[in-house]
Amino acid sequence: MKRQGDLLPRILDHGNLRLAFWRAARGKRERPSVVAFARQLDGELARLQAELAEGRLDLGSSRRFVIRDPKIRTIHAPPFRERVLHHALMNCCEAVFERGLIADTFACRVGKGRLAAIRRAEIFMRRHDWYLKLDVRNYFERIDQAILQRRLAGKFRESHLVSLFSQIVDHHHSEPGKGLPIGALTSQHFANDYLSPMDRFCKEELRMPGYVRYMDDVIVWSDDRPTLLESWKRLESFAAEALELRFKPGSGVHHTSHGVDFLGYRIWPQRTALKREAIRRLRRSVRGCHRAWAQGQMSGVNLQEKLAAWAAFVDGTGNFGERRRAFPERLWAWAERGEPGHPRRQLEELREEPAVRVAPREPTVEPERQPGLSPLISSGASPLEPRRTRPVSSPSKGSSAMAKPVAPAGVGSGNGFAAKAPAGALEERPIP
Repeated sequence: MKRQGDLLPRILDHGNLRLAFWRAARGKRERPSVVAFARQLDGELARLQAELAEGRLDLGSSRRFVIRDPKIRTIHAPPFRERVLHHALMNCCEAVFERGLIADTFACRVGKGRLAAIRRAEIFMRRHDWYLKLDVRNYFERIDQAILQRRLAGKFRESHLVSLFSQIVDHHHSEPGKGLPIGALTSQHFANDYLSPMDRFCKEELRMPGYVRYMDDVIVWSDDRPTLLESWKRLESFAAEALELRFKPGSGVHHTSHGVDFLGYRIWPQRTALKREAIRRLRRSVRGCHRAWAQGQMSGVNLQEKLAAWAAFVDGTGNFGERRRAFPERLWAWAERGEPGHPRRQLEELREEPAVRVAPREPTVEPERQPGLSPLISSGASPLEPRRTRPVSSPSKGSSAMAKPVAPAGVGSGNGFAAKAPAGALEERPIP
């Protein structure tokens, strides 16, 4: 692949740095670090621009914590200023990484993602009889930094930009010369690109008919079991020699009728379901968040954001029964309704209003009829469409002629709708 150049001026552009700030702050606007950065936004962006131009990066210490999803993972969350730096680089360099990936790689890509990987795996499960499931052991911790930096130098022509990437890679070590931090935007793209040679080896050298990869989770399909066993040996040799990686011992060749575990789902040729442990974890999380909201420890907006994310995870099965197993019905309604102030909720509230008062139309004046022409042609209307008139309903006998006008839902009195309208000038009409 031809190396890409002329990216540094685009990275240093003030508009790109400002866009990087807004992307890094998405969903975190209330955090103290984000508020402090936003107060001095122009100055902070100018300092960051100077650092990038000089080729020296002031990288801080990451916040370290452990999650269980269900595997234990150590997350290294970079400081907010460093997150802005990562977004500024990836805004311009993401397309270069995208260009080197095959179509059946789904992690960290626009238009791909987890659900697209599930749907692609379902297709291959119906087409083929055998599959090989592979998972790299301690993937992020075992990435060789020297191999990664050689790959980066082969993609980007500007030595200044390659030096910036090298500083980011060298800032973290799980052991000497190894590892990328889980939690950084650059790490996601570096790690996704690191296995790209294995993708092409499997598709172009081994000629496997079915292949799906989501980061370090790999499934290979074939109609012949001996072919898969031979491919397994060659893939292990390639990963060890070219990438210095090892697969987990649980890998193996199985028949598709037994199903495969992939990204929290169990996929069979006929259907897809959530794994049992995934359902248990989801129900515990939903109840815990609902309890925190009821006790005032979580805002309603945060609760609905979490419910919407979990609802998208459950929807990956395409099965309403899975929704009922994993989600209480009342909380599912909250997840689908949208957060307070959402346009969809406001429209629903407007539809529930019983009636509004609108001003009656002025009476139409019959135009002068030209000799020999019909009224429609004389007035300029189309002779193929009948004239549509809407009768104005007259007020009932018990209603007052001096009825007070009522503003539609969501309209305040400050706009003069109710204050300036003359009494009796509006008639009540139901919403169509």
